Amino acid sequence: MFGTDLAILDLSGNELTGTFPWGLEDKSSNLVQVDLGGNGIEGSLPEGLGGFPRLEWFDLSDNDLTGALPRDVFNSPVLSAFDVTGNYMNGTVPEGLFNNGTMLRLLRLGDNSFSGTLSERFGELVRLEELVLFGNEFTGILPGSLGILSNLEVLDVGFNQLGGTVPPEICALTLLEGNLVQLSADCAEPEGGGAPKVGCDCCTTCFKYNE
Repeated sequence: MFGTDLAILDLSGNELTGTFPWGLEDKSSNLVQVDLGGNGIEGSLPEGLGGFPRLEWFDLSDNDLTGALPRDVFNSPVLSAFDVTGNYMNGTVPEGLFNNGTMLRLLRLGDNSFSGTLSERFGELVRLEELVLFGNEFTGILPGSLGILSNLEVLDVGFNQLGGTVPPEICALTLLEGNLVQLSADCAEPEGGGAPKVGCDCCTTCFKYNE
């Protein structure tokens, strides 16, 4: 089905069903872009997706995917955009993100069921411009290392299980010298009053999250 010279696979916004095309990584080493967003693809992502050495753009948003992210999914040394927003995936963020994802500009994991704490190693993704983690089950506090990301424009962590206070290092990115124009968290007072889940004096959007 897929030739070895295939560079762009864009079948987004159709009514595709079934599982992710297994074996694609064995046949298309020249693949630069995969866009299968807005379909009905189900099942889990297979191991071996790191076999696309030239892959820059990977979009499987708004499908019916389940399971965890494969350990090697961020292995491409030139991967700049990764989007699985709007699925039913779970598990933790694989360590490979921080070992190999230094070229990432866009990381969207929103509206899934990912869990675990947010690693201080997020600060190693120095090219990151957009980090969207809303609508998951992340716990703990926001790592101050995110304040290192001087290119960051969007940080959305609303509708999670996070607590604490947004670190001042992150708030500094919203000032005149920073690029951060959207900072969203669960910083609104809950129904019935009381303290918000996340303290934030610099957020542009505060969600009211009631457990």
